[in-house]
Amino acid sequence: MDAITPRCDFVFTGGEPLANLESLQKMLDVIPTTHKVYINTTFPVQTGFYTAEEMLDFTRRNRDKITCMNVSRHLVKYVEESPDQVLGQIACPTRINCVLYKKYPAEKLPQYVERFLPYGIPIQFRYDYTETTPENLYDQDHDPILQDLKRLFTYRGLDGCRMRNGFHFEYKGLHMTYHKTLPYSTIEEKGDDGVGNAGYEMYNYVGSLAEKYQSTVNAVADSLSGVSNVYAMAIPLSSSITLPDSLLSDIPGSDQAQAEKDILAGMGQNIKTVPLHDALNAHRTEYIYFRTDHHWTALGAYYAYVQFCNVKGITPHDLSDYEVSQYTGFLGSFYNDGGKPQAMADDPDTVNAYHPVSSTAAMKYGSSEDSELTGGKVIFDESTAAASLKYGAFIMGDNPFTVIENPEVSNGQSCIVVKESFGNAFVPFLVDHYQTVYVVDYRYYGGSVSALAKAKGVTDVLFVNNLSAIRGSYQMGKLAGVK
Repeated sequence: MDAITPRCDFVFTGGEPLANLESLQKMLDVIPTTHKVYINTTFPVQTGFYTAEEMLDFTRRNRDKITCMNVSRHLVKYVEESPDQVLGQIACPTRINCVLYKKYPAEKLPQYVERFLPYGIPIQFRYDYTETTPENLYDQDHDPILQDLKRLFTYRGLDGCRMRNGFHFEYKGLHMTYHKTLPYSTIEEKGDDGVGNAGYEMYNYVGSLAEKYQSTVNAVADSLSGVSNVYAMAIPLSSSITLPDSLLSDIPGSDQAQAEKDILAGMGQNIKTVPLHDALNAHRTEYIYFRTDHHWTALGAYYAYVQFCNVKGITPHDLSDYEVSQYTGFLGSFYNDGGKPQAMADDPDTVNAYHPVSSTAAMKYGSSEDSELTGGKVIFDESTAAASLKYGAFIMGDNPFTVIENPEVSNGQSCIVVKESFGNAFVPFLVDHYQTVYVVDYRYYGGSVSALAKAKGVTDVLFVNNLSAIRGSYQMGKLAGVK
């Protein structure tokens, strides 16, 4: 399976995945840690089968394998549920899922949320997806569930795309989301708006999560004061840069230029910030974001690299210095999540990958700095890869830990890049400036960035994260866990 889909997510759902822990364990054991694994469960009482302690022990054994345990807890009970205090002992990341059907008891929602406050488990309220249409996906005025949630809890903002969205709320410090998603069959790609072959992700600023990003980066910077320089970015999405101006006013969401300013303004005195929005906007007519995928292209990452060099005080390479490989036929996340519209299939993206100038740089990757590392390539040939996987050309995708050694550099400098997938296209440009580049994908890494920086004596630590990740509770929780 891994040879067919090396960067897919795995979701165990339907029936009850925990009804056979032995079989589930066998499947988890053969899934590499580079994949996200989600388990949808009722975490039920299983009289005569498994005790609550046996199920909890399963989560302890697999805490580094399970990305999130999604536990169904509806207002109306359909199975005999384990006590709430048992859910508070689940060892892996956990979320409560609750579908709100038309005749739900709205006034019981605060009491329902209070159940999970002692355990700090975030809640996702879900709209009945069979009732969701393109017309009501973002309709706020005529959505009684949304109105009830706004009346009962503190509204924090909206994010989403043309397929799905999330309205964010807070109650006594607990994060909640109201999620709506379209059935794929309802997507109709007409292209009369001039954007038929391009997708965009809508963005809403979530202040509490922006503060969490600031707090985590500040904590690392303070810990490394006098040891390493710390740099921070907040990368804008294509919807703020390449979306036509004529359509921008029709898209709900927050001003990303202002969001970047607010996020970077909260970084402390030990952090050097790298503003990117205006620099990228100056090149908005160039191919700096994919159309069928949410990532920036390597050209967009190059312009960010130039800004970083300006802040660091070093000279960037010219684009003409690099050898370029092209991998055509890329159809990314917007295509696959948007019902595979024909307009995108007829006009796929091309992945242009810039090789480091230093031809002898060597890369290895693995689950941690102490694990057995596998040899890899900074730019991997994805010419024969499936259409959805060609972004994996950059540092071979999302691995927990990567190290790149460059024998052609002798300045004694090294860095750690703390990133999600946007950072993959950025890393190759750094290789020519450091003897060693360490890359940590905080979503999968189990160590400490501060400890790694001190142990390796690195010169710089770079936080390379996009605005969508910074407003994600899962991502910011994982980032806080590796500081």
